[in-house]
Amino acid sequence: MKIKKLLSTVLATAAVTGTMTFANTAMSQDPAPFTQKDNVISVYDEAKGFYKGMAQGTTAADLLSEFADGHTLKNAKGEPIEGTALIGTDYTICFGEDSRKIVIYGDVNCDTKINLTDVASMLKHIAKWNVSMNLNAADVTVDDKVNLADASRILQYIAKWDVECGFVSWKYDLSKVDAPAEDSTLKLWFNHSAIKEYKTDAVPNDKHAFDMYMAKNEYEGCHVNLTSSTGHKGLSASVTQFKDKAGNTLPTELFFEDYFEVDTGDKYPDRLPPIEVKNGFEIKASETQGLFLKVKTDFDTVPGMYRARVDVKNESGQTIKRGYVYTYVWNFEIPEEPSIKTAYGMSAYAIYTSHNKLTEEHEGQLYERYYEYFLENRITPWCMPFDPTDERADKYMSDPRVTTFLVYGGYAGDRYGNEGRLDAEGAEYVSAAYDKIKDNEDWASKALFYMNDEPRFGDQLNAVESTKGFLDANFPGARVLVPTHVNYFATGDLSDVNTGFDNEGKYPAYADMDTYGIVDKFTTVLCPSVRLFTTPDMTFDGQIWYTQKATDTFGTLRERLEASREAGKEIWWYYAGDDNTALPHSGMVHRTAYWQQYDEDIEGVLCWATNEWQGVSNRPQTQRPLSAGAGLYVYNGGIYKIDGPIACLRTEIMRDGMEDVEYLVLAEELFGKDVADEYNHKITTDMVTFEKDAYVLEDIRRELGTKIEAAVNEK
Repeated sequence: MKIKKLLSTVLATAAVTGTMTFANTAMSQDPAPFTQKDNVISVYDEAKGFYKGMAQGTTAADLLSEFADGHTLKNAKGEPIEGTALIGTDYTICFGEDSRKIVIYGDVNCDTKINLTDVASMLKHIAKWNVSMNLNAADVTVDDKVNLADASRILQYIAKWDVECGFVSWKYDLSKVDAPAEDSTLKLWFNHSAIKEYKTDAVPNDKHAFDMYMAKNEYEGCHVNLTSSTGHKGLSASVTQFKDKAGNTLPTELFFEDYFEVDTGDKYPDRLPPIEVKNGFEIKASETQGLFLKVKTDFDTVPGMYRARVDVKNESGQTIKRGYVYTYVWNFEIPEEPSIKTAYGMSAYAIYTSHNKLTEEHEGQLYERYYEYFLENRITPWCMPFDPTDERADKYMSDPRVTTFLVYGGYAGDRYGNEGRLDAEGAEYVSAAYDKIKDNEDWASKALFYMNDEPRFGDQLNAVESTKGFLDANFPGARVLVPTHVNYFATGDLSDVNTGFDNEGKYPAYADMDTYGIVDKFTTVLCPSVRLFTTPDMTFDGQIWYTQKATDTFGTLRERLEASREAGKEIWWYYAGDDNTALPHSGMVHRTAYWQQYDEDIEGVLCWATNEWQGVSNRPQTQRPLSAGAGLYVYNGGIYKIDGPIACLRTEIMRDGMEDVEYLVLAEELFGKDVADEYNHKITTDMVTFEKDAYVLEDIRRELGTKIEAAVNEK
């Protein structure tokens, strides 16, 4: 009753009582460095000159165990203490002649306790009475002020509310913790980001906490799964920002996992709306609801261990589940400019119609938000928000995250307003673009022409030749990309399965050539389908894509690609249809694709679409099992009244794979190609052989990251 009455008094007078800031209380003597062990609670505040982070009830033995031998403790009166004696504010830790103060937040009166006596002293101080108290210990909201907010916080702490009193330190500990109102009928468990759990038959693991490792300038994430045995309604979830023991924070987000059903009957997680639009959610009995936690580091992130807390509350607002996630940030960074070039299709028309904002007021804005989403995930949509001849496009052409942009062609027409015609009007436009781009080496290296798609027969291949002639005349040195998904022969010989077309004598120059040879002749960026990288002894989707006949006549695809590379051409590949980014595939299929790309020495990835939406972004439902989700790597925010994109789980996993490649590139630079290949071959050895266990991949990635950090620190 006393607590409630005093709390009411405090809150009622909040509007009329002043606050007081205070100066540091660092000791005049510059203390010698004290040696602490790893993974400790106490943290020394260099600016203010005291150790903090210890909770009420910390003993002398607890604190001394964190320091090297030779340290001692004294109480506020200067008397030695040890063993089970409690630590309080204004106590000191000593080493020889040197000493440092200790602050226990909330222990304002320096008696090792946090109680109403401390609150009374604070209220008197706020009312400008002359009282003896430790101002640092009173600043439990850690804002360099002592006011009614601090008094209220201590009252809440005494009343056992779920609040923190001052700076709360922590140890790295993956043990299970109980929430204040723990509910045993709901299980909270964590899992690796590349492990996608079904909604109806997920089996909870024993990971009640989770740890992640990451470089600077990287994203990392994990699944937070909730499995109900009885059914739960009105649930809400939240996450704190990741924080290290010095108070540095990392941007942290929590997402809800929306599930989609394919013809197999399985429900896969994929769409990731912010948790704020889904709180109040329900989990049916025996079902699992996934959440996705995501953290970001920057170039200036302080390396070391960080911790965040996930809380789940019931419809009454009680915290019924709690779990901790740790992130260790290595002391090295991955580059802002991706090592893998990308060109992904994205329809502006689909964006504006889905958001119902086809007005000049919104021109460019929504598209830019979706474009930026992909840049943040190391993917470049092939059309910029603005025509490359528009000065507003200059910032994107100069952005190191942008690896490519289309200049002209049918695949740019939807965005830039031209149709890619090979006529006088088209020549005028392309020449103008050339005049703007040609003298900027960075822009010229990104400019790309994608005007012909998947040529198979004579007329289509002839168009490839015509396009090359047009570009040679109007954009000398143009980077010309033509994706190929089959490798037919021009002889009309159908004796080899799926390898012939009727030349009809119209194109004698193509006699005895195959698709690859013709496209190679008239392009500068070779871009075969991923399927063509399977050898004749392998099958993909039940077919042989690069046949024995092609190998016998012209050599293996890899031999031909290497010859093209030596001739100065770029080597890409592309995804379409039933590829390894489709929804029903495991997350490891999505992620290891980029380890395979490094293994094959492929410079770039082309993908036909990113926002192939139907209706209101529910496309993955009830599709052919293998192609579900094809061409869809972002979701329409309009269904949640969000003027921008909704994240996609597969994109998160794909980005992780591209970030993995940055580790391999760093390893190659630091240790040589042989070492990078050694690590890569622990994950994949060919197009159909790859590691399927996400935790094995994680162990290898951590081993490599630790090796890179050691080399960087040594330098």
